[in-house]
Amino acid sequence: MLHRLLCAAFLAAFLVARGSAQAQEVVTPVRYTQLWLDAEVKGKVAKRTTAIGGLGYRTGDEFGSGRQTYLNGDLRYKVNKYLDLGFEQRAVFRSIGPNRHRTGLMLLVGERFGRTTVEYRLNYQHVWRPQGTRRDFIRNKFGAEYDIPKFQFDPTASVEFFTVLRDTGAEADAVRYKVGSTWSPAKGHRFAFALVHDREQNRRRPDYRWIFAFGYRLDLGKV
Repeated sequence: MLHRLLCAAFLAAFLVARGSAQAQEVVTPVRYTQLWLDAEVKGKVAKRTTAIGGLGYRTGDEFGSGRQTYLNGDLRYKVNKYLDLGFEQRAVFRSIGPNRHRTGLMLLVGERFGRTTVEYRLNYQHVWRPQGTRRDFIRNKFGAEYDIPKFQFDPTASVEFFTVLRDTGAEADAVRYKVGSTWSPAKGHRFAFALVHDREQNRRRPDYRWIFAFGYRLDLGKV
């Protein structure tokens, strides 16, 4: 039953994203190409609790352009085999404009069916910015990964919807598409490579961004 629900939700997410893009009025987008570099360390701090610490560099992201370095802390509590609850805190140090901080609460659902892993993430995110700006977001992410037999590179794909919460109500803010691959050369070591496409919504001059993303994770529990 869970298998069918997750697969149906993943398919519906792509159909909604496609329809949403087609329904938008003609706009003049501003196009960017960006680079994201991320490194993480993951380890257990209690029986059901995992901590993830991260350091990254980006030439820009959904909350602002300009070079930036960030520190990220993530705690996840495993409720059961399928469900995790998470808390995230990020500090962003920017070359242009003030530094920023954001806080997030997450719900993660995932399961492996044969060689396919299907995941869903619901994320409430608050960016510590002045009142009247875009500060509160709901993010819905649907993703899948396939383990190819006897092949080191596993393909991944995801789509994520950003909804901004205003005093007047919720409004679609952006859609993020991602395709890539992962590679694990040894136990506990995982590299990720992806092409990301962000499309802002409900703006006269939205940002359309192509992003080359490279990441590394060290899992201390598997080394």
